[in-house]
Amino acid sequence: MFSFEKVDHFTLLFALKACSALKSTNFGKTIHGLGKKYGMIHSNMFLGSGLIDMYSKCGNMDDAFRAFEEYSKPDIVLWTTLVTGYEKNFKPDEALVVFTGMAMAHCISSDPITLVTVVSACTQLLNLKAGKSVTCTRVSNGL
Repeated sequence: MFSFEKVDHFTLLFALKACSALKSTNFGKTIHGLGKKYGMIHSNMFLGSGLIDMYSKCGNMDDAFRAFEEYSKPDIVLWTTLVTGYEKNFKPDEALVVFTGMAMAHCISSDPITLVTVVSACTQLLNLKAGKSVTCTRVSNGL
């Protein structure tokens, strides 16, 4: 189907962007498979965030979560991409669960982008208490 002389993570990232724009999960899965075949998945967080973003934009949060799980030590970008995917797919409960997992179990400090996304999820839930808690986190982290 595809013929590649040289594949690098930039090529795969651009291909994933195209899959996102076309809402083509099938081609995205092919690109994901190529990343695995060439050993790029575990070594490149940018590719990981691209995969999570592509699956999220295609509305496939199960595959987005599976792509996230392929990383043993996800960074803030991977966490934020997953939280954002859940929020954009109108799954605010899951966004808050992932945010809590990020904040508690993995001791990763949230950044302003993560916090804005979580406040948006709280708004979807009409959960003032959770929104206030996120705001307190923001203030205590000096963001």
